[in-house]
Amino acid sequence: MKSGFRGIRLKMISNGSLRHYLAYATGEVLLIVIGILIAVQLSNLNDQRKSLDLERSYLERLAAEVRANVVLFSEYQTTDINGRQITERFATSSNDPSSADADLVEATREFFTKGWNIPDFDPSVTTFDDLKATGNLKVIRSTELREAIINLYASYTHYGATLASNGDWIMPIDSRITYEYDAMRWDKPTAGLFPQQSTADAARDIRAHAEILHRLAAAHFFLQDRMLGQYEEAMSLSRSVADKIESELNHP
Repeated sequence: MKSGFRGIRLKMISNGSLRHYLAYATGEVLLIVIGILIAVQLSNLNDQRKSLDLERSYLERLAAEVRANVVLFSEYQTTDINGRQITERFATSSNDPSSADADLVEATREFFTKGWNIPDFDPSVTTFDDLKATGNLKVIRSTELREAIINLYASYTHYGATLASNGDWIMPIDSRITYEYDAMRWDKPTAGLFPQQSTADAARDIRAHAEILHRLAAAHFFLQDRMLGQYEEAMSLSRSVADKIESELNHP
């Protein structure tokens, strides 16, 4: 092909047809330019397609991740509601001098096995972390959606930090009750390490430590109540962002 074009050029020059040669040369240059432009355009279209495919993949993963977090928060919420109810029953029973010994012991056992815990908050952030680590946040074309996603995961961090802070605050109270009251006697794996108590003796021991037990119950009730509000906020915000992501997927 190249030798063919070279032969045509040489023939034109040798025949003295400079004007025809210049026209031919100009056409040849135009063909080359057009070829380059087409190649660039095809490359751009290919890159654009890859970017759109990558965006869609990330949005689908984000939607699934956020929806899964909503389910997780709902499970946390249910556990926390049950824990708060148990804590309330324990506080009511231990504050009532007329409570039967058996009722008081059972309320205490239930509190230490089901109500005495730190709420959970451990949402999945794998896809968002991937977006940040790879610098691919920019593939999400909608600025509004991108900011909504960033704000959602920032709220996850905030809720987790709040829980950690409250957990640090409550730990000294937990440590004191473990030391002063032998709370581990209510835990099944360690209960056998403590001397057996009659129901009357156990109730008497609970009433003797009523003050610190009430403080413990109040602290855990506060933490449970605060986390219930945060679970509700996290679910509402997550649903909103998931809806926005799915709307973007349905209207590319």
